[in-house]
Amino acid sequence: MRLGDAERAMLAGERGEAVARALRLQIEVGDFFGAEDFVAVDSVHMMAEIESMGEAGLAWVGEMAALGGRAIVPTTCNPRSVDFALWQSLGQDERQVELELRLSRALEGLGVLVLDTCINYQTVSPPRFRERVAWGDTGTVIFANAVAGARTNFEGGPVALAAALTGRTPRYGYHLDEQRLGTVLVEVRDQPTCTSDWGALGCWIGRRVSDYWQVPVLVGLEVQPTIDQLKQLGACLASYGSLAMFHLVGVTPEARTVEEALGGRAPERRLVLEPGGLRDTYASFQPERERADVVAFTAPQLSIVELGELARLLAGRTVHPETRLLVTTNYQNRAAAERLGFARAISEAGGLLLSGTCFYLMTARELAEKHGWRTILTDSAKLANIIPGYGYNAVFRPTELCVEAAVSGRIPEWSSMVDGPGERPEGSAADVSAVSAIAPHRHSLRPAPFLLRGRPGIGPAVEGEALVSQHGFSARYDLNRKTGRFSRESHDLFGESVVGRILVHPAAKGGVATAWALRDMRAVGTAPSAILFSRANPIMAQGAALAQIPLLDRLDPDPITVVESGDWLRVDPPAGTVEVVRRGRAP
Repeated sequence: MRLGDAERAMLAGERGEAVARALRLQIEVGDFFGAEDFVAVDSVHMMAEIESMGEAGLAWVGEMAALGGRAIVPTTCNPRSVDFALWQSLGQDERQVELELRLSRALEGLGVLVLDTCINYQTVSPPRFRERVAWGDTGTVIFANAVAGARTNFEGGPVALAAALTGRTPRYGYHLDEQRLGTVLVEVRDQPTCTSDWGALGCWIGRRVSDYWQVPVLVGLEVQPTIDQLKQLGACLASYGSLAMFHLVGVTPEARTVEEALGGRAPERRLVLEPGGLRDTYASFQPERERADVVAFTAPQLSIVELGELARLLAGRTVHPETRLLVTTNYQNRAAAERLGFARAISEAGGLLLSGTCFYLMTARELAEKHGWRTILTDSAKLANIIPGYGYNAVFRPTELCVEAAVSGRIPEWSSMVDGPGERPEGSAADVSAVSAIAPHRHSLRPAPFLLRGRPGIGPAVEGEALVSQHGFSARYDLNRKTGRFSRESHDLFGESVVGRILVHPAAKGGVATAWALRDMRAVGTAPSAILFSRANPIMAQGAALAQIPLLDRLDPDPITVVESGDWLRVDPPAGTVEVVRRGRAP
């Protein structure tokens, strides 16, 4: 990267060791993505909670604070893994609370505004059009890019903190005009009628456009979405597709017309959501039994409008004694809900209104084990995507049906439409395959040894056994990080251990937790020895840089097409090469 005088001074330690370390981390990520230089940012939003970062991440943050690091732009943080006032109501571990309190003190020492919210754009400081920011939490990023027209990449917790200390971020990805143009045209013929439908729409698209570097352009919508509906759409596009941007023609600021959204180019792909497609999306989440252990309204945290609607639906009713009703919001909305009577209505119905947290962050696996929870019902398609990795059977339904289930104790039956699949991919044959898989077609296997070449990567050279998946990868969505095994039952590597193996995936998926989680996994001995992608997203590169886990992408040929599980690989990130040394499992 090209450094200015200010950056060279930081690197030389003139602003202290914490800033020098922060800039070195940013340069490693920027070099990986070919950034030419840095851009100044006006604000930072970072993920920092113990469930994702573990004690290794806490130690890193504490060290940066001890070295005198201090945020030089307004910096907020994401929800925590506990509600400090109500953790005992759920039987959470006291050690978790102690660690979160230590983290809070470290963040405050760094000058972070510890507001514990994933909806900072609704209650703290909405970004302005073309403003450059460095935000984490994928839902905040896609809202900033798409709805506000601001500019940011996915900034995982470590590099977000680095941006807070340096006041800048590498210029690549969604800071560039070209990257923000639409690539996939989505014609919507099934009109959303409620807020959860917008989440279903994000789910439907994200399952088919699973690539951080793609930008869907939505046309055909006959309804004007509310801010909460745009929040759900964006959060689910980001969760299912690892997408950081979308255009909704006639609604979002960079899509006054289709031509503007596409930059005058033809789309690379076309998708059509036919009538019945949204209903089919709900139907893809089926309960294993008729009773829900938990009904959760969360992910993202609820706005005051959403809290008011939930209070209205629960007024005068009582939650079934065998079902736990959980609601999450931030501190500002909790205070407003107390004043307006919404909190009382939720509490009197038997719900638990939690502040400053989000359910999937709340040591969800340990809660399931403690309480015997298995089936969770939610109106959040995002939560339904994340929580299976923690051992839950997730069922996604509209808000009113979730309330009915919480009161009756029974999950209403739901079936797909009988008049068709509700989807029709258009364009090339590749578009059809993209509906069911994000991996490219496999080539006929060649004999070893042979070499894959690409750009320089991250981390040192290593050797090891390949573990190949046709699915995407997220340390949060897919792994039990304590054991290093795939815990998501629908993943094609379910039950496999990543420990000491070289992971090969077509793409990264999901949220920003992996930027912390890889370092924690390395610290406790459950990390892979290297990761290869067809194309990585920023979170994976950021996490690999912090943990110094070797990572390469954009290799020729694509490892997904020529490498099989059990092959012995020699990965050399400085050289940008991977050698398939021999076929079959190592002796």
